[in-house]
Amino acid sequence: QGGRRCYVVRMGDPVPPLAPRSVRLPQLSRLLPGYPAQFSPSPADRSSWSGAGHIFGLSDVSFLCLPDLPDAVAADQPPVEVPADPPPAPEQFVECSTGEIAPPRDIALRGIPEPRCDEQGYADWAVAIHLVADMVSRQRREVQFVAAIPLPAEGSDAERNLFGYLVGGSAPGPLGAALSNSPSGVATAFVQFVFPWVKSPGSAALPGQTEPGDGALTGVLARNALTRGSYRSAANLDLKDIFDFVPVLGREAWNSKAGEYTFPERVTLLGPTPSGLRVLSDVTTSLNESYRPASINRLVSAIVRAARRAGEDSTFEVSGEALWGQLRERLNSLLRGLFTAGALRGATAAEAFNVRCDRSTMSQRDLDTGRVIAVVQFEATAPIDTISVVLAFQADQQVAVLSEGA
Repeated sequence: QGGRRCYVVRMGDPVPPLAPRSVRLPQLSRLLPGYPAQFSPSPADRSSWSGAGHIFGLSDVSFLCLPDLPDAVAADQPPVEVPADPPPAPEQFVECSTGEIAPPRDIALRGIPEPRCDEQGYADWAVAIHLVADMVSRQRREVQFVAAIPLPAEGSDAERNLFGYLVGGSAPGPLGAALSNSPSGVATAFVQFVFPWVKSPGSAALPGQTEPGDGALTGVLARNALTRGSYRSAANLDLKDIFDFVPVLGREAWNSKAGEYTFPERVTLLGPTPSGLRVLSDVTTSLNESYRPASINRLVSAIVRAARRAGEDSTFEVSGEALWGQLRERLNSLLRGLFTAGALRGATAAEAFNVRCDRSTMSQRDLDTGRVIAVVQFEATAPIDTISVVLAFQADQQVAVLSEGA
């Protein structure tokens, strides 16, 4: 779908497709060390970097996917009936072929249905999403976690109303609970869900000849960042090489509502349009309207990434007026570029953004501990209010976001 670079971290041989969930679920500890209690890798301990923990060693990564996650939490597959071998054909002489014959493509998995989740599977999946989102929100705020929603099991409540099931009713579901309020809550600007699953030439040899859509969406987002700017919405961008969806969402799914939200307001949907197959919405799972457009979080991530690089270059500088001026200039330069590119709104740059890094943003304790704090305010080109981000440049080369608000 696009992009400049992709890292694929192999965590072992695939589990047999018909293996029971009791065999597949433990594989989550490879993807998420410490699952289900906690995410154990630490950015300070290189030896702990395993599975998703490799994100700590890849400073240039903007998106994170776990494409094996839906399979690991899926319900057990029904037994597959193996047809009897046909009787052998009678022997006959044929002319010798010229050239080498290409080996037949392995399509043995085509007859196995795609993985689907029951109630327990969705519960396990929500805990895994929560662990990754919590890690990203605290330690890798420049990264967007893109995850495919597992397909619901046939006859389940989720199949009848997937969006309503995820949002929940009297008891909030994963989409109905904020990341900080529930151990299975996943509503945060750092998580972007995608649905439905897709069919492509690459999925022809997979179970059900289909694959989760997180890889396809991540490629589109990477292409969007390179060609148009990450601060622009990816909605209505075309999907390359994809020719079908599972399931194909009808108008009733597009208009389905749970509480005060509709499906495309909380989930990035893919589907057909008169112009071809496209990304229909580009949103995060956040309950905060200001951070629901995924382009807004990508814009904030770009600013945080630039701040981190500025902090790394200034780690051994003395905190004072000279350093504060350098940081102000670097952040102002970045925001001027974003303003010129159309990411920020306002008649002038002064109306579009403001950067403060001086004694008014730091206490005496901050100065004594070597912490430099910058306050960045900007008007994003979107129908939202002003966004304020407070960045702390700390002595350990980490950039912390102390607060965010609109």
